[in-house]
Amino acid sequence: SHIFSQEINYCEAIGYKDFEIKESVAEGKKDVSILPDISTCRQCVSELFNPADRRFLYPFINCTNCGPRFTIIERLPYDRQNTTMKIFKMCKECQSEYEDINDRRFHAQPNACPVCGPDLELYDKNGNLLGKGHGVIERVINEIRNGCIVSVKGIGGFHLLCDAHNEEAVLTLRDRKRREEKPFAIMFPDIESVKKYAYVSKIEEAMLLSSESPIIILKKRDGCKIAPSVAPNIKKIGAFLPYSPIHHIILKNLPFPVAATSGNISDEPIIKDNNEALRMLKHFSDLILIHNREINSRCDDSVLKVI
Repeated sequence: SHIFSQEINYCEAIGYKDFEIKESVAEGKKDVSILPDISTCRQCVSELFNPADRRFLYPFINCTNCGPRFTIIERLPYDRQNTTMKIFKMCKECQSEYEDINDRRFHAQPNACPVCGPDLELYDKNGNLLGKGHGVIERVINEIRNGCIVSVKGIGGFHLLCDAHNEEAVLTLRDRKRREEKPFAIMFPDIESVKKYAYVSKIEEAMLLSSESPIIILKKRDGCKIAPSVAPNIKKIGAFLPYSPIHHIILKNLPFPVAATSGNISDEPIIKDNNEALRMLKHFSDLILIHNREINSRCDDSVLKVI
């Protein structure tokens, strides 16, 4: 476990004999903070790429230590029936994990697997369904390799992704978004690849690897291969790492980082709903990757700079 903060209160002893998690009672004043989303933990990433694991390449893998929170909560208390995961009935194996106090997925509200959880659908810009299931990510990867722009539904909304080495693809994205100069962020597969393109201090590395997974403003290295139009006329880039399983799978299978910008019309909120994405993002992207885990509260990426 990891302690993020600590608050001490002195209370009268009640006399409990054991520790147990009881069913929530929807009574009285609700005085609890909403938990933030947490980037995919190392254990889940390890399982994600383990061919022997039942969640191999499953783009919604999570556990008690990671996954969506704020973006799926509809009301308090934070129980599965009060989130957008309520429509997915856990299979026997997932239910067993959820109820086992010794399991890493004990009371993990978004717990799911390919048998019982959310899944993907891929559409072209004309709204035609091209395929279902996590196998469609392979086509997304190939189209990004070919210079296409793809809208991808993540945890808090949609991203527009393209090859960060491909100047033509980046210029096309700028033209479609009517975004002349504002820099695009760059998503790298891992911290080692970030260091090949930018100078990274110890504190910047810690921030990149943190559970919040923010975009960090870094100084570019000389000879950096990033397309000039990603961040025109400036010597810095906004770098971040994959923080959802979908991002991990895509970046793991590309030989280059991707330019990533919010899926929205400039100066409007990030798009989070599937129908709106199919209607609006067709103007920006060649393919649209959606999933049926609804986003209740949109959440854009944090941007930080070390001074």
